[in-house]
Amino acid sequence: MTHHGNESLKAILLHGWFPVVVATIVLAISVTVDLCSPGMHWTQRAGSAVIVLGAYVAYVGVKRGIKYDGALGSISIRIEPKYNAIAAVLVIVGTLLAGYGDLLL
Repeated sequence: MTHHGNESLKAILLHGWFPVVVATIVLAISVTVDLCSPGMHWTQRAGSAVIVLGAYVAYVGVKRGIKYDGALGSISIRIEPKYNAIAAVLVIVGTLLAGYGDLLL
């Protein structure tokens, strides 16, 4: 595996999967708190945090995909599908929780 491949793997782990782990921990804590203390609506609040994590993953995916060609004076953007998929799942799950979290628990 090349150095570039290792760098890409590190980046996807740090900026792609680490936010998923954080989101899972936040959701687990919020569901536990909501089950122990009804009416607190922490699952809804956690949904908002998951949306922010999804936006972060999308931002990193776009930022890593911007390439400037000085010779042509052009900019191209290629978002890595891995970042796109992770961001989409986090934003969708977060939106559902933020909107309906109080109805789930």
